[in-house]
Amino acid sequence: MEASIVNQLSEQFSEGSTFSRTSYLKLLSAYAELPFVTIETIGRIRTATSGELPISFVRYTSPIRLPARRLKLLLTAGIHGDEPAGVLALYRYMLSISLRDIAVDVYAFPCVNPVGLLRNSRLSSGHFDLNRQMTPNSIAPEVRALVTTLASQRISFDAAFDLHEDNPDVECDFNPQGHQADGFYLYESNFDPLRAPIGPAMSRAVAQQGGSVSSQHTIYGERAVRGVIQRGLERNRIFDFERFLTMNFTNHVITTETLVSAPLKERIKAQTTALEAGVQALMKAGS
Repeated sequence: MEASIVNQLSEQFSEGSTFSRTSYLKLLSAYAELPFVTIETIGRIRTATSGELPISFVRYTSPIRLPARRLKLLLTAGIHGDEPAGVLALYRYMLSISLRDIAVDVYAFPCVNPVGLLRNSRLSSGHFDLNRQMTPNSIAPEVRALVTTLASQRISFDAAFDLHEDNPDVECDFNPQGHQADGFYLYESNFDPLRAPIGPAMSRAVAQQGGSVSSQHTIYGERAVRGVIQRGLERNRIFDFERFLTMNFTNHVITTETLVSAPLKERIKAQTTALEAGVQALMKAGS
């Protein structure tokens, strides 16, 4: 299944194509075939060109009964539709853990912004940057579906991983000061005084697997160390997903970034490698 979905779509993007309605629905159907995984539709977006597109919520419940307390993780991808590597990497990771039966429970949103994904656009069906709309009363239906679903779970997650990509050619409101990244990087907000950062282990794993990690000391005006930017609550953007999560659902959020200028297969590999290393670091810290 991985070869028929992830590799097939990688080839399509390499040839200049994007997701179609058919390929998006096939990807969601592939989740339903994974062991110990359930998928449900939490919202629908109507479009004039692609018809109705579902927004899905996926859960992996580990069959392992020991240890008594399993990690509870939140995974999200596709908040920006022009960032496909995270969408494909999330499926690849879910496939991997479903075949290994590791001691984690995963709550995942495979693609928050399906219309943007089909259009290869950062913006949503309503022309919103969903990563600036993260409030319970957002007018964006994609955000309302995500926020309502999260609230219904009544869970405090051990960590959240939000998979993104960096496209410096797309205008947005980040701080333009400092250098652009020259490789993989990530943001980490960690407000658990008893838990060590996991960002360094993630970037190190990407490098060990042959991936390019940013060497810049500042990335868009924020201090970076070997591709890791550590953040606090002093940030100005109060309606982004990272801040929303740390205020409501978890005290540990990691946002990964691959460069869209790199080949898609390399970006998928970097995202998957980083995610795997981050979860392993969390499990080791909790053992």
